[in-house]
Amino acid sequence: MTVRIIAALFLVAAFVGARTPAAQTPAAQTPAAQTPAAQTPAAQTPAQTDVGDAALERASERRTIDIGLLSTGGGVATIPLEVYVARVLAGEAEPGAADAAQQALAVAIRTYAIVNEGRHRRDGFDLCDTTHCQVMHRE
Repeated sequence: MTVRIIAALFLVAAFVGARTPAAQTPAAQTPAAQTPAAQTPAAQTPAQTDVGDAALERASERRTIDIGLLSTGGGVATIPLEVYVARVLAGEAEPGAADAAQQALAVAIRTYAIVNEGRHRRDGFDLCDTTHCQVMHRE
């Protein structure tokens, strides 16, 4: 229970910080920030770049989760933990959210998955792909 509260507080703090208007930050008030060069998109950070399933499998260090595919009519998929985190992030994160918000949500997703592993043990899998557990985007 404490882990859920800490993860939720971390997530809320990240979203509040991500929603602060840029005009209120000191850097945005400088004349240089108002030039056309400052309006061009910045280089992508590591949280924004695409990472393949193979890299996520290696990062999972052989830890897998059995997911009940209830949103598509049934079946069970065994997937590496970090692949699951990436797919839930795609299913639940706000599009265009700040890197810090996505990273905080990834921590919350991973924590939830580990703590609730076996939630659907009676059904033959660990977690489901619906709002009952965490919405998972399929590939």
